[in-house]
Amino acid sequence: MKNITLLGATGSIGKSTLSVVDQHPDQFNIFALSANTNWQVMLELCRQYQPTYAVMTNEEAADKLQAALNNDTQVLSGEQALCDIAAHQQTDY
Repeated sequence: MKNITLLGATGSIGKSTLSVVDQHPDQFNIFALSANTNWQVMLELCRQYQPTYAVMTNEEAADKLQAALNNDTQVLSGEQALCDIAAHQQTDY
């Protein structure tokens, strides 16, 4: 199983990527998701995929996501957090 970190999960390319993941659940695991400000869509994605990390580059959006999310996903914010998940040892792609 490959762990995927998906940057821009709420955009069109992110949605297309998640569609492929949905078609191959035995091959891919969503390790981390990121978005800029769309915390409402990110909330839905976190509930569906239950990633280890969710990064919002916008701090206010991260706060709103954290307040609404009630699972084990760790919410981070900022550009450094984005770099951290992209380079994380547990991610394959």
